[in-house]
Amino acid sequence: ARYFEDRNVGYFFVCSLVFYSLIRPTELTRLRVRDIDKENGIIYLPNNATKCHRGRFTPIDPAILQRFIASIDGCDGSEYVFARSFNPGLAGLKKKQYLVMWERMREDLHLPVEYQLYSLRDSGIRAKLDSGMDPAIVMHAAGHHNLQETTKYVIKANKEELDIIKAQSPSFVRTGY
Repeated sequence: ARYFEDRNVGYFFVCSLVFYSLIRPTELTRLRVRDIDKENGIIYLPNNATKCHRGRFTPIDPAILQRFIASIDGCDGSEYVFARSFNPGLAGLKKKQYLVMWERMREDLHLPVEYQLYSLRDSGIRAKLDSGMDPAIVMHAAGHHNLQETTKYVIKANKEELDIIKAQSPSFVRTGY
């Protein structure tokens, strides 16, 4: 996060929206200033902007909200939130431009090729589920069609939960089954 916060704050916002707000990178290419509810810190992704062609609301991370709102303040509603240099403008960026910026960062930090921009969304979903958030809430925020699609992200073993099971579960051997 700090890598972009220091180098390109617009792209820092991109990363935050992918992780926290669960917005797909392709959906960000369609995001307009008019889609931002500045007073409530909410983004509305209209039908024509989402992968599933169903509009959805998603919150903006409170930790970046004021700076993000300041970055689009005074912009015309029809402007894209991310245009040239990841600042608002009339000509939105193509998905490839988002990926090129990500690749530069990944190479600079010597991160594995498996770390992709979209991985932030996957990590955001997992973090929400791991925190105990209701999977139905995560499903709606992610724009998934069903809970099965959302719960597939619960794939990592949680060490604390495994320790509880080991400490508190009755033993098969001791129960006499």
